[in-house]
Amino acid sequence: MAIDLNELLLAGRAETLEGMGKMFALSTDLQRAVATNKWDEPGLVEAAAAKELAKAGENPRYQPQSSPAAA
Repeated sequence: MAIDLNELLLAGRAETLEGMGKMFALSTDLQRAVATNKWDEPGLVEAAAAKELAKAGENPRYQPQSSPAAA
Protein backbone atom coordinates (compact mmCIF):
# COMPACT_ATOMS: atom_id res chain seq x y z
CA MET A 1 0.00 0.00 0.00
CA ALA A 2 1.56 3.27 -1.13
CA ILE A 3 1.04 6.57 0.62
CA ASP A 4 -0.11 9.38 -1.64
CA LEU A 5 1.70 12.47 -0.33
CA ASN A 6 -0.49 14.83 -2.33
CA GLU A 7 -3.63 13.43 -0.73
CA LEU A 8 -1.99 13.61 2.69
CA LEU A 9 -1.06 17.27 2.20
CA LEU A 10 -4.54 18.18 0.94
CA ALA A 11 -6.16 16.47 3.93
CA GLY A 12 -3.88 18.38 6.30
CA ARG A 13 -4.73 21.67 4.62
CA ALA A 14 -8.44 20.88 4.82
CA GLU A 15 -8.18 20.20 8.55
CA THR A 16 -6.24 23.42 9.07
CA LEU A 17 -8.83 25.46 7.15
CA GLU A 18 -11.67 23.84 9.06
CA GLY A 19 -10.01 24.65 12.38
CA MET A 20 -9.33 28.23 11.31
CA GLY A 21 -12.95 28.64 10.27
CA LYS A 22 -14.20 27.38 13.62
CA MET A 23 -11.87 29.66 15.54
CA PHE A 24 -12.94 32.64 13.41
CA ALA A 25 -16.60 31.90 14.14
CA LEU A 26 -15.89 31.63 17.88
CA SER A 27 -13.94 34.90 17.93
CA THR A 28 -16.65 36.81 16.05
CA ASP A 29 -19.29 35.47 18.45
CA LEU A 30 -17.18 36.62 21.38
CA GLN A 31 -16.60 40.05 19.81
CA ARG A 32 -20.34 40.43 19.17
CA ALA A 33 -21.18 39.53 22.78
CA VAL A 34 -18.59 41.94 24.19
CA ALA A 35 -19.68 44.75 21.87
CA THR A 36 -23.35 44.23 22.74
CA ASN A 37 -22.60 44.42 26.45
CA LYS A 38 -20.38 47.46 25.96
CA TRP A 39 -22.98 49.33 23.89
CA ASP A 40 -25.79 48.51 26.32
CA GLU A 41 -24.06 49.81 29.43
CA PRO A 42 -24.32 53.53 30.15
CA GLY A 43 -21.13 55.54 30.23
CA LEU A 44 -19.95 57.46 33.26
CA VAL A 45 -21.02 60.80 31.79
CA GLU A 46 -24.49 59.52 30.89
CA ALA A 47 -24.95 57.96 34.33
CA ALA A 48 -23.90 61.19 36.09
CA ALA A 49 -26.22 63.24 33.87
CA ALA A 50 -29.15 60.91 34.57
CA LYS A 51 -28.45 61.14 38.31
CA GLU A 52 -28.43 64.96 38.17
CA LEU A 53 -31.64 65.03 36.14
CA ALA A 54 -33.31 62.70 38.63
CA LYS A 55 -32.24 65.00 41.50
CA ALA A 56 -33.78 67.95 39.65
CA GLY A 57 -37.04 66.07 39.21
CA GLU A 58 -36.62 65.67 35.46
CA ASN A 59 -37.05 62.47 33.45
CA PRO A 60 -33.51 61.06 32.98
CA ARG A 61 -34.62 59.25 29.82
CA TYR A 62 -35.77 62.45 28.09
CA GLN A 63 -33.89 63.17 24.89
CA PRO A 64 -34.57 66.53 23.25
CA GLN A 65 -35.14 66.59 19.51
CA SER A 66 -32.22 67.94 17.53
CA SER A 67 -34.37 69.20 14.65
CA PRO A 68 -36.72 72.21 14.99
CA ALA A 69 -40.44 71.60 15.28
CA ALA A 70 -42.47 71.70 12.09
CA ALA A 71 -44.44 74.90 11.56
